[in-house]
Amino acid sequence: MKKYIDIIRKTLDLADTCLQGLEHVKTCINKGRFEDGLIMLHDSVQGYYHMEKALVPVLAKLPDNGMSPLSEALRNALDAVISIQERGERAKVLELMQFSVVPAYKKWHTELNRCLRPYVAS
Repeated sequence: MKKYIDIIRKTLDLADTCLQGLEHVKTCINKGRFEDGLIMLHDSVQGYYHMEKALVPVLAKLPDNGMSPLSEALRNALDAVISIQERGERAKVLELMQFSVVPAYKKWHTELNRCLRPYVAS
């Protein structure tokens, strides 16, 4: 795992940033700043997909972890919110952010930290 330490550190940092971004999306949409929220949503989704791609070799080397089902649930939530957003259904976007995307991301984020933090803690 030593050869992946830099990837792990950067991924953990980006994961924290994306969580803040998703929380900000909810705030923007709640305050009627839909377009600002959408920009941050797309940035956060891009960040997640980059992390997912970068983690492929790392996760293959990890012992038991629950990343795969959590990643799938998060991808499904992100795909749904993007689809709804493209149709311009603002209220539905906020609902999906609050009840699907952010909770799925938080579960994924928690498992990511559980699996990877020990490798950068020392």
